[in-house]
Amino acid sequence: MRTLWPQLSSWIDGAESFALATVTAVSGSAPRLPGACMTIAPGSLRFLGSVSSGCLDVEVVEAARATLASGEPQMLRFGPDGQPPWTDGLTCGGWIAVRVEPWWGSQSRVEPRAIVPHLRGWLERDESAVILSRDDCHLALTPDGAAFGDSAAFSTEETHTALARLAADLPPALAGTDAEAVFVRTIRRRPRLFIVGATDVAARLLSCAREAGFATVVIDPRAAYADESRFSTRPDRLARIWPQGVIQELRPGPRDAAVAVTHDPKIDDVALLALLRTPCGYVGAMGSTRSHAHRLERLRDQGAADADLARIHGPAGIHLATPHAAGIAVGILAGILKWQAEDERRRAAITL
Repeated sequence: MRTLWPQLSSWIDGAESFALATVTAVSGSAPRLPGACMTIAPGSLRFLGSVSSGCLDVEVVEAARATLASGEPQMLRFGPDGQPPWTDGLTCGGWIAVRVEPWWGSQSRVEPRAIVPHLRGWLERDESAVILSRDDCHLALTPDGAAFGDSAAFSTEETHTALARLAADLPPALAGTDAEAVFVRTIRRRPRLFIVGATDVAARLLSCAREAGFATVVIDPRAAYADESRFSTRPDRLARIWPQGVIQELRPGPRDAAVAVTHDPKIDDVALLALLRTPCGYVGAMGSTRSHAHRLERLRDQGAADADLARIHGPAGIHLATPHAAGIAVGILAGILKWQAEDERRRAAITL
């Protein structure tokens, strides 16, 4: 939902009625993970987002029209045991479940409508929360336990499970038995990408990373490089100081990524040493295989353990054999996104 927000907010501001479709469960190979969503306006061809790679979206649009006409949520299942025309399975081989419902802000009951202004604040301020949904009931919870919506519709155990998933930074998932399953929609802050070095590669990596849903932090103590006019896309934070102070202050976490791109050892090395003292999920450094070997020797001489050095992706990303800054940036981001997808699938398998 966070990725749709820039466009979705205009629909909400216009008091439009629309349907919300959300992937709630997947099995095997599937085009999207739980939490992927799309919104569909009534009586038109307008929709935002996707619950598939395109193969199912038309079916979901048709289901959304029926949901908007009846006002009742639907559960769709696409796969070998799902409804036609998918009885032979999806082309990717798995199955997915999709929840289709009227948008909470346009429902007649006040309880689901009460969630919307809080949701707007969480998304605009990049804050975390969790929303439980079953049938036409919804309950939103903040990390400190503040509740908005249908409080009486969910048990204490269900709210505790939802808050535990939020605290563990887990993706959206179904919880409970099939008969009483509740969809736990964790709304997590954006993952952050820390870029050490305000180079041409960094400028292009920044633009791509923003499109991929990252909050961006660019760090460079060199004033000539750390100039906002050099970036077509403005970073969320541009720090004109040495990297270890910013890294210690912001402390990258397991869903965050960082890459050093200055090619200047006195800057990259201190950044990497600082990053290895954090739980940052992806730590990378630009450079050739040979220069990375030299880098590891320098860091080892400064006290870094081999187990920590093994965390560094070097060279960072996927090598595309291009000398152009844009191609290098795309390769770096491709490696980060590959790591991110693997990490999200691992998190999705965690049950609480």
